[in-house]
Amino acid sequence: MSQKMLKLKQWFREQGMTQEEIGKRLGVTGMAVNILLNGKRNFGVKSAMDWSREFGLNPMWLMTGDGEMLLDKPSIPDNVVLVPHINLDARQGFAYNEEMDVQQYTIDMIPFSANVARDGDFMVSVYGDSMSPRFPNGSLVLARPIPTWREYLEMGATYIIELQDGRRLVKIVRQGSDNEHLLLCSVNPAYEPSEVARDFVARMHLVILCARKEAM
Repeated sequence: MSQKMLKLKQWFREQGMTQEEIGKRLGVTGMAVNILLNGKRNFGVKSAMDWSREFGLNPMWLMTGDGEMLLDKPSIPDNVVLVPHINLDARQGFAYNEEMDVQQYTIDMIPFSANVARDGDFMVSVYGDSMSPRFPNGSLVLARPIPTWREYLEMGATYIIELQDGRRLVKIVRQGSDNEHLLLCSVNPAYEPSEVARDFVARMHLVILCARKEAM
C-alpha cells in the first residue's frame, strides 16, 4: 500500500470514521471504499470529486499524490467540474504523436462550469496547423469520450480519433465513401481530406471546445 493511502486511512481513523460510514456519506458500499483505500483501484475524476466534496480532500492529491491532502476550502462548488489535463497529445496531421507508448498521467486539474464540462471529460494539447485557425498550434481542447461511436456518430463534428496504431488525431469527421470508412477533414484548405477504415479506429472523443491555457 502506498504512503498516500496509509496517510488517508490514518486521517479517517483520526476522524473516527469507519469504511461503512464513509460509504454511507458517499452513497456507495463499504466494499467500494475498501477497494480505493487499499489501493486496489486508483481514484478517477468522479470518485476524487465525490470524496473532495464530501470530506474536503484535494482531488489532485487523491489522483496523483501532488499538493496537500486537504483543500484550503471545505469543498468544491457543485456547479464546478475539475477536468484533468493529461500528458497525451493529439496531432492535427497524420504524424506520430510526441507521447506514445507512455503511461498516462494528469498534469493538472482545470475548473469548468458544470454547464460546459462533465465528469469523464479530459483536456489534451493539440499540435500542427491543419486545423488552423480554429485550433491554433499548442491549444488545449476539452474532449468527451464517445463509447457508443460505432452505433451513432455525429457527422461534421470535430473529434479526437485514436487509431489502432496508437496515433491520436484531431479532425472533422464526415461519412466516407461507404459505411466502412470515415472521411477525416481539416480546417486548413491546404490539407486534403483522408479516409480511414472504421475498423482501424480504436476510440473517438468529441471535442467540446478549444482554449489557450494561458488565458484560463
